[in-house]
This record gives sequence, C-alpha cells and structure tokens, in this order.
Amino acid sequence: MLFASGQLYAQVLTEWVERRSPGETDKSALGYPVPIPVNTPEPFDGFRTYAGLHLCHQDLVATTPWVHPEPIGQTRKGRTIWAYRLGDDDLLTTDGLPESAMLTNGGIHAREWQSPETVTGILELMALHEDDHHFYDYLRDNVNMIVIPSLNIDGFMQTQRYPRLNYMRSDPDDPDFSPRDGRMRRKNMLSADENLSTTFDHLNGVDLNRNNSPYWATNPNRSSPNLNSIVHHGAGPASEPEIQALDAAAQLGPIDRLRIYTDVHSFSMVHFWMRNNNARLAQQTTSVLATFTNHHISFPAGKRYYYPSASSAPYLQGIGLTDEYFTMTYQVPSWTLEVEPSNGQTFHYPLPGSGADYGGVSENGHDGFILPDSEIRRVREELAQSFAAVYYRQAGPPN
Repeated sequence: MLFASGQLYAQVLTEWVERRSPGETDKSALGYPVPIPVNTPEPFDGFRTYAGLHLCHQDLVATTPWVHPEPIGQTRKGRTIWAYRLGDDDLLTTDGLPESAMLTNGGIHAREWQSPETVTGILELMALHEDDHHFYDYLRDNVNMIVIPSLNIDGFMQTQRYPRLNYMRSDPDDPDFSPRDGRMRRKNMLSADENLSTTFDHLNGVDLNRNNSPYWATNPNRSSPNLNSIVHHGAGPASEPEIQALDAAAQLGPIDRLRIYTDVHSFSMVHFWMRNNNARLAQQTTSVLATFTNHHISFPAGKRYYYPSASSAPYLQGIGLTDEYFTMTYQVPSWTLEVEPSNGQTFHYPLPGSGADYGGVSENGHDGFILPDSEIRRVREELAQSFAAVYYRQAGPPN
C-alpha cells in the first residue's frame, strides 16, 4: 500500500507487453513490440536513450559548423540542460542585420518520447543537410534557430530506466486508467528518487507545463496544488529550475528577435494556442500554423495537424502552459504541438486514435505515448522539415 497525502492507494506494478492473455491483469497490451531505447547517437528506426541523443548533439557540435551548445540551467537532480543554436555563429544575416530567432522546446513531459526525437530531428536536419545554395543555406545564414531537445532530463531518464513498467491504481484522480511513474512518468523529479521500488514518492514531482505565469494555478480542474496530482503546478510560477532554463534559452535570441515559440508534446496531432488582446498576433499565429499544417499534410503519410481558428482559440485564459507564457510575455506566435498519433478526434476521422492508429489494440488510451519503433524515423524527419518551413516563413523576406 502507498501512503500519500493522508490517503491509501492500492498501487499495482504493471507491464507493457505486445500481447497478453485475458487473465494477465497486471499487463497492458500494445499490439506491437514495446519500444526499448537504444544507447546510440545514430538515427535509426527506433528510439534513442537520453545518453545517445546527447552524444548525437555533442558530436554535431564537434563535427559541423552549424551547432552551438548553450548550457541554460540544471535540473532538480543537477543535470545540465542544454540548448543549441543552429546556424552560423555571427547572429547576423548575410546583409549584416540582426537575425530573427526561433525557439523550439522538447521533452517537457518525460513520457513523451516522440518529443526529444523530433527536436533532435530538427538539429540533425540543419546540421547535416548538404549545402544547397538555397533553402537550407538561407536558414543557416540568416536565422538563429534555438532548440532544447530535452528540458525534463531527470524525468525522461526515469521513463527510460523502466521502459516497460509503471504503476496503476495509484493516481488520486483517475486510479483505474492512469498509469504513473516508470514509463509513464510525466512530471519532473522534485521530491522523488530514481528507484521505482520506492513507492512512497512515486507520485511526486511538478508538471512543468503547469508551472508558468500568467495563468499559474488559475484552473483547479486542470492544475492542482496536490503534489501527488499528475498536474501539480508547483510552489509558484517558474518555481522549477527547468522552467527557468527555458526562459534563459529564449534570451539567446536575443529576446527582441524572437519570432516563434513551440513546445513539442505528444499525443493527439493538434496545435494548441491561446489568444490575447493582440489581434495582429492572432492573425500571425493562424498563418504560421496553416503553413505548418499545409506543409505537413503534403508528405506521403498525409498527417494533418488540426489547429483552432482565431475565433475558437481560448481567449485570455489558460492553465499554466509555456505557450501561454510566451504569448502573453513576448507577444510572438506560440503554440503547443501535440505529435501523432491522433486521439480519435472527429477531425481526424477515420483514424481510431492512440496506438490503434498503427494497428495496436489500444487497451489503455495512454498507449498513444508509446509510438511504435517503426514510425519514429518518419515522424522526426518529416516534422523537422515542417519546422524548417515555418522557420523560413518567420525569418523575413529572403533577399
């Protein structure tokens, strides 16, 4: 039994498997092989460990002129959080003017492995694309592209230590259907150790995407003061060092040159954004999202990323997300990108949603966080190219 906040929860250690028999109640089936991260820097048809991804980033720093490392802070466990500036090193266009800056954040939620791979895909694309005297050379010469492949490093590494295991029956709000910790850890590691068998702390941590002003702690239905809640918002706005590091990355633009901000998540295949009183910003945001969506649907996979119109996006309300902070503070097009699979929404019909989009059995809707190995190369490479199209749009008119 687990003692947490004065209540008892009957947690059960459960395992993700490809198939299970009807009597195996401590297992959840995917219907496809369970992805196990591989400790390699090389992109392949599967997921890399954090160490492998970091080695990839640092190798591109050493072997190409286009990747510039920037330590921006430390996690709760003291690990260095890295941003990378992509492009040449002078922050000036070919005409000698200040470059526009783009910021793309990855890995804020630990269990969303699609996110660090996608942001690493951007880094790999910009570093390794051959000279073309055209599109990619233009971006590298004229745009300061800032990426954070993994913001919540502690949580991400925890999910990769236990790629098959997590607890069920312990979530205080949704005990029957929400797996927690291990592979399904979402939060950072505040007041939690790295041993899955230490059960008294396995619900602890802060949801970094609820830790942001100006809407911190304003929505009790989707943000909670309870440390055990999966959407615990922390002690105050930007109380967490990871969120402080994110803002430090924005200053690398420098901030007055920032043109877009994106927080990459999974899953549901949508763009989320909110409106403020700036009508021109709303128009710019919908134009940017249209560029992304129209570009992405042109790939053979035909994946459409839905986005709300300016009239239907939330107005001056939020739940503490990073994109809300960038919209309100820096007045630039900002959004949360939810990477595939879909979530079975009507606008994605006939996709069934979650792992079923790839032939999985979808016994637990959380399997949408577990993309099959066979899909991730396509996802990261195609999304990287769609980001490049958006960077180009926001760079200013080419000469």
